Amino acid sequence: MNYADADEPTKAAMIQRVIDRQEITDVLMRYSRGVDRIDIETLAKCYWEDALEDHGIYVGSIKEFLEFIPQWERDQDTTHVMGTIIIDFDSTIVARTETYIRSFYNMPNGAHEMPRSDLPEGGRQELEVGGRYLDRFEKRGSEWRIAHRTLVIDWNRLTPASSCWDTPMYRKVKHRGLKHPIDPLYTVLLKGRGRA
Repeated sequence: MNYADADEPTKAAMIQRVIDRQEITDVLMRYSRGVDRIDIETLAKCYWEDALEDHGIYVGSIKEFLEFIPQWERDQDTTHVMGTIIIDFDSTIVARTETYIRSFYNMPNGAHEMPRSDLPEGGRQELEVGGRYLDRFEKRGSEWRIAHRTLVIDWNRLTPASSCWDTPMYRKVKHRGLKHPIDPLYTVLLKGRGRA
C-alpha cells in the first residue's frame, strides 16, 4: 500500500515498521562491535537473557556464550562485517532475520584445531568465513533483542597470515584495533561519554 493513500492508523503502523527495522539493524551492527572488541556488556544487550545461541562451536544459553567468547577470541584479532539484512515480521513483536556476514580472524597457527603444516612454530594464520546469522528477534516492552541465533557457514578460507606491521607507514600507526576497554573506540571516541 502506498503511504500517501493510507489512513492514519495504517500510516502509523507503517512508520512503526520502519522504526522496528532500524532498531533490529542497530542490534545486529552492535553485535559486531561487541564480539570484535570482546565487550561483553555490549554483547549482552543484543540478546534476551533467556536467548539460545547455536554458533556451531558453541550451542547453549546466552549466559554461557558470553563466558565462552573471551576464551575463544583471546588470542585473535577479528572483524565481523554485516552485509545483506533481510527482516521478515511474524507480528509486531516477532521478527526473523537473515544477515549475511564475512568474518576475518588473525590467530596463532593451530588455534581451534586448525593447524597448517606449512607455517613455522609460533606462526599466525588468517581465517576468512562467509556465512549468515539466522535470528529470531523478539520485542519485549519497547526493545528488540535476539531470542535465538543460528550461525550458518557458507564458505571459509585459511591461509598463512600476510599482515605486515613492520613498514615505515605502519610503524607510524598510532591507533590499532584492540579489545575492550583499551581499544580506541573506548579511549578516544567514547571517552567520558558512557557506553554506546
